[in-house]
Amino acid sequence: MTDTTSRPAPWYDCTGKQPGDYPHPKDPTRFILCDASLRAIEFDCPPDENSPTGRMVYDATKNQAVPYNEAEHAHLFDQA
Repeated sequence: MTDTTSRPAPWYDCTGKQPGDYPHPKDPTRFILCDASLRAIEFDCPPDENSPTGRMVYDATKNQAVPYNEAEHAHLFDQA
């Protein structure tokens, strides 16, 4: 992915998970990478000018960030 920001996420527990990407538990515009050492790294999804949040959303079924209007249940991500 391009144009993303990452940061360590020591609060996320990768124990028992395979290395890979996982949905963020609270923010659909972010996702968690559990690396080969099972360290958690939080990533922001790339910008999306058509999204009410300004960012793409992580689609776990596609294992990637997708435009807001292509995300299943995108309306659930609207911020009040």
